[in-house]
Amino acid sequence: VSNGLPLKKTPYDNNRFGGQIGGPILKNKLFFFTNWEYNPIKNYSFSTACAPTAAGYALLAADPLVNQTNLAQFKNYVPAAAKVAAASDPNCGGSSAIGSNADVPMGDIGYAGGYYSNFLTGVTSMDYNVSDRDQVRGRYAYEKNNFIDVSAQIPDFWTSVPYRYHIFTLSEYHTFTPNLTNELRIGFNRSSNSYPGGTFKFPGLDAFPNLAVGIGEGNGVQLGVDPNAPQFGTQNFYQVVDSIGWVKGRHNFKFGGEFREYISPQGFTQRQRGDYEYLSFDGYFTDQVPDYLAERSIGNLTYYGNQKMFYGWAGDDWRITKNFSLNLGLRYEFTQVPLSQRLRRLIEERAGLELDLGQLDITFHRDDVHVRDGQAPRRRQPV
Repeated sequence: VSNGLPLKKTPYDNNRFGGQIGGPILKNKLFFFTNWEYNPIKNYSFSTACAPTAAGYALLAADPLVNQTNLAQFKNYVPAAAKVAAASDPNCGGSSAIGSNADVPMGDIGYAGGYYSNFLTGVTSMDYNVSDRDQVRGRYAYEKNNFIDVSAQIPDFWTSVPYRYHIFTLSEYHTFTPNLTNELRIGFNRSSNSYPGGTFKFPGLDAFPNLAVGIGEGNGVQLGVDPNAPQFGTQNFYQVVDSIGWVKGRHNFKFGGEFREYISPQGFTQRQRGDYEYLSFDGYFTDQVPDYLAERSIGNLTYYGNQKMFYGWAGDDWRITKNFSLNLGLRYEFTQVPLSQRLRRLIEERAGLELDLGQLDITFHRDDVHVRDGQAPRRRQPV
């Protein structure tokens, strides 16, 4: 209220719908059950910023020291303040020295926008009694979450983010004899998310950067999508497990093995679009080097966490007396180094280089590998 902007009553909606159904498909043989729920949520987000008034924008448009491209992009997303900020306003000074104008009138503006987060969740099960010796169990869980990323200050830069989760298992239980059983289980789960960088354009740049303007003169204003975008992550996990149980006298033996495989590409290059932060409005509008932060990373690396794992075990619960049991076991584990780490090691060994994987652009050719770190390749050898 201190900045004089009007108060606004905003809605909040949280609804939940769901249903379930289940029953036999084949009498005493095959059964199913499914349960689904939908939960849409709507809310509002607010922020304030400091911007020129209409008269201030007119002064900037006529100023030869002001970069008109920067002004046009700023004006496209930041409306003119309705009035000059009061002298006591802690969020925005009443004027700012920009270009050849020592007193550009400034005032408060407000941003408000509705956003949603919609959840769809489902669980399904299947049970199949094949015979007295064989049973099959299936389970599947799914969750979808679509939401608006409101990390950006200006609602025009908000983006839609999809999250997806899948979990599936299928188990088969076989009884050879009352003392010998086997369980075979296969499983799969997948998760994915993506924070897009949007399709916004800034003339002269290949991506709309993250801009913070006038942050030393009150609130300032932030332009651009989520500062941590773009980024994504995907994980596919495959699993096969087989376990045998054998009861023999005082011994309860267990043998088994498990195989896992991850396929997991991930992408997050810090400051990929560039972070440019100005303490003053003058620095941005006159196209100076940012006086608070000016950083941008080179490249757009995808990290592959792909790896395989294998586990084998054998154990025995030996009941020596009714009050004393001895547990014996042997276990073997193998975990593969993630794919991107193996590639780095391979290149280091063959090229004689120590590499920072996070800073490299690696281009693969049929017969060789080129390694570039922003300069000409230092060495090139077949791999």
